[in-house]
Amino acid sequence: ALLILVIYFIAQVTRKPWQKTNRFTAFIIALAIGVLLLGSTFGYVLYSRGQAPLDAAQTAAPAVPSQTDSGQPASPLTAASQLLSPTALLAGASLLAFILAGLFLVTGYGWKAIRAERSFDMLMLLGALVLPLLTAFPLRFTGGQLFYKDPGNPTNILVDYSSANLWHIGLYFLAPMVLIAILVGLWWNKSVWLKNAALFYGIFTFFYTTFFTNGVGFFSGLVGSLDYWVVQQGVNRGSQPWYYYLLIQIPVYEFLPVLGIFVGLYYGLRRRLPLPTPAGVPDLEPVPATETNHTFSLLAWWSLSSLLAYTIAGEKMPWLTFHIALPMILLTAWGLGQVIERTDWAAVRQKRGLLVVITLGIFLISFTGALTALLGPNPPFQGKDLLQLAATSSFLFALLAVIASGAGLFYLLRDWEFRQFVRLGALTFFSLLAILTARAAFRAAYINYDYATEYLVYAHGEAGIKDVMKQ
Repeated sequence: ALLILVIYFIAQVTRKPWQKTNRFTAFIIALAIGVLLLGSTFGYVLYSRGQAPLDAAQTAAPAVPSQTDSGQPASPLTAASQLLSPTALLAGASLLAFILAGLFLVTGYGWKAIRAERSFDMLMLLGALVLPLLTAFPLRFTGGQLFYKDPGNPTNILVDYSSANLWHIGLYFLAPMVLIAILVGLWWNKSVWLKNAALFYGIFTFFYTTFFTNGVGFFSGLVGSLDYWVVQQGVNRGSQPWYYYLLIQIPVYEFLPVLGIFVGLYYGLRRRLPLPTPAGVPDLEPVPATETNHTFSLLAWWSLSSLLAYTIAGEKMPWLTFHIALPMILLTAWGLGQVIERTDWAAVRQKRGLLVVITLGIFLISFTGALTALLGPNPPFQGKDLLQLAATSSFLFALLAVIASGAGLFYLLRDWEFRQFVRLGALTFFSLLAILTARAAFRAAYINYDYATEYLVYAHGEAGIKDVMKQ
C-alpha cells in the first residue's frame, strides 16, 4: 500500500505545475538515482543470498550475535565493517538520493501544495503507523539481530533474548523509531493520527500479547516479526523452486482468481483507453483533471507485487499462497462485477436466459469430458476389451452431449447479441469454476488433509503414525 501511494503521489505532483520549474528536473534526476540505487541494493542482496553455503572447512557465525568466536564482545571495527558493507553503502546512498529528491520537491513544488494532496495524507498516516514495525531493517543494516541462524544447523533459527541484546535493540533502534513515528504523526494531524494509532495498536496489542497474557509479545512483535522473516529468507526453508506459487500452488487451488484477473485487466485497461472521436465532430473543451477511482490500479498492483515479492522471497510455503491469492480474488470480483453491471438482465430473462445458462453448462461440462477422454491415458477406439470399450463409450456419450447442447445453444441464441452471450457465458464459466474451487477446498480440508499427495499438506507427516498409535 505504501509503495503504490508513493507512486501515485509522485504521479500527481509531476502532472501539476511547479513553483520553480528548475527544481522539477533536479527532483526527477535525484528520484531516478535513488530508484536505481535501491534496485542495486536488492539485486546485491539477492546475489549474496545465492552464494554457496558454509562447508566444514569454513567458519560459521558465532552463536551469540553480540560476541565473537572467542566469547568476547564484538569490537567497534567489526560493527563499523557492517556499516561499510556493500548493502549498507548502497542503501545509504539510495536514502541520500531520496532525501535530496524530497528537498527539491518541497522547495520546487511548494509545501502547501504537497499538504493539499490527499495521497500525502495517506502516506503520513500509514507511514507513521508502520514505522516502528520496520525497526528490523536498520537493526540488520548495522549488524544487530534478534533472530539468527544456528551455526550447527543453518535451517534452525535461534533467538537472542539476553537482557543486553534486548536493551541494545530497544534503546538504540526501537525507541528512536517509535519517537520518530509519534513526532511525525503529531506534526501531520494530531487528532486524526492519535485516533488511528489507538485503533491500530489496540488491535496489535490484543493479538500480539495473546489476549493480554504475554506482555513481552508486544515488543517482540514490533521487532521480531519482521526480523524473523528477514533471517528466514537466507535459510530457504522448503527449498522450493522459484515457480512454486506461479505454476504449482495457484493453478492447483486458485485457478478461478488467476483466470479472473484477466477479466479485471480487460475492463480496467479498457476504461483507461481514450475513446476515438468520430469524424466530423469538433473537439470539445478539455475537462479539468480530477482524482478518479483507483480501485483497479490498487488491486492490479497488489496482485503483481505480491506474486513478485513472494516469488523472490527465500521461504516458500503453501500457506503463503493466501497473500498472493487475496488480491487476485478481489481483482476477479471487481472484474466480474463489471460484467454483471453491463449485462442487460431484463433482456436475459425475456430471451430464456436460464435455459441458455443450463444448456451452456451442459456444453462446457460435456466438452471438457470429451476432451479429457480423448487426450487422457486411455483414449477411445483403441480395442475391444472392457476398459477400452468403457473409454470409447465415455467419449461417445460426451460427444453426443456436446453436439446436442451445441445445437440447443445455436437455436436459443439466434436472437442474442454476441456481447450479451459472452457476458453470460463468462458468468456461467466462473460459476462452474467456483464449484470446482469448493470441491478442491473440501478435498484439501476434509479428505486429503493428512496425505502428502495434497500440495497444501507440507509441514507435517502423513497419517501412518497416528493410525499406528490408534491401533
